[in-house]
Amino acid sequence: AGPGAREPAVVTATRVGVLVPCRNEAAVIERRIANLAAEDWPAGAHRVTVVDDGSTDGTADRARRAIEAAPFPAGVAVECVANEGRPGKAGAMRAALERWGTDVDLVVLTDADVVQRRGSLAALVDAFARDERLGLACAAQCFVHELPADGSAPSAAPPGPAAAPWDRWTAVARRAESRRGALWSAHGQLMAWRASLGLSPAADVAADDLDLSLALRRAHPGAAARLIDGALFFEVKPARGARDDQALRRARAWFQAIDRAPRVGGAQAALYRFVPRRAPELAAGGVALVVLTGWLVAGVAGGLVAALAPAVLAATPTGRHVAFLLRTIARARRVERERPLDARWETPR
Repeated sequence: AGPGAREPAVVTATRVGVLVPCRNEAAVIERRIANLAAEDWPAGAHRVTVVDDGSTDGTADRARRAIEAAPFPAGVAVECVANEGRPGKAGAMRAALERWGTDVDLVVLTDADVVQRRGSLAALVDAFARDERLGLACAAQCFVHELPADGSAPSAAPPGPAAAPWDRWTAVARRAESRRGALWSAHGQLMAWRASLGLSPAADVAADDLDLSLALRRAHPGAAARLIDGALFFEVKPARGARDDQALRRARAWFQAIDRAPRVGGAQAALYRFVPRRAPELAAGGVALVVLTGWLVAGVAGGLVAALAPAVLAATPTGRHVAFLLRTIARARRVERERPLDARWETPR
């Protein structure tokens, strides 16, 4: 076989359904379809459904042309359909789930603007086959400055060359949680769950990935949620202005999902409910405690030195990023109280 030839497909009894909900993704949908076509699909009957949620930029037409041209292997049925139900990402997801019925065993949700490393689909399928307790899983995230137009995956390793400090910290936390099977917030850009669990996104929650993770905990408390080694997706880090808007939207979506979901018990759930929401106050209290400790230990001079330390930290790139996150959280809390985030989504490309 020549360079780039595929290895013989592994036969699996797992029927995979890949769901790509999208709205106004004409700039990236062809790349995503080409990327999925290049995956190592197991032999068997699988489905890929692109659900167009009322796009006005020709996304559906581009998707259909890309599907016709893409070299998907035999056994993979690929289609682009319109969301005839409730508008929004949750509605688009529900449209595909209802369309599939009982025809798939493993649901794979992915965004239109990412690409995945070849072998990621096989890694997800294998993880569920090996671990009967696994209910929900996601791929690792890698931030890059750009993606090839042909759908090929970069060679970068997570968290990626464009990752911010926050991305690195959360990657460490996710891996620690995953080792215990207690991943709190899965990456919705490439995540999977057993179809038999009946998970479906709430119609009025923008953070569909967190909503699904919480639904798993409520309905199936014994099921595990993990980050899967071998599964990896690449995402472009947006420019500064768009990045700020994205951070605000994600923070609002987080609070929305946490507040609207029925309570989930346990120390981890309590921690996530309290700490992110109160991070600005906790940070301010921490600074005050440092200054007070310095003053008690070394008098006025000690207090002044202790006060100088946070100021110096705030001048560093990490400090500026922390300050940005704290401001974003405070703003998200305020805006979300005044005007709840619309679950209908659209990200500028």
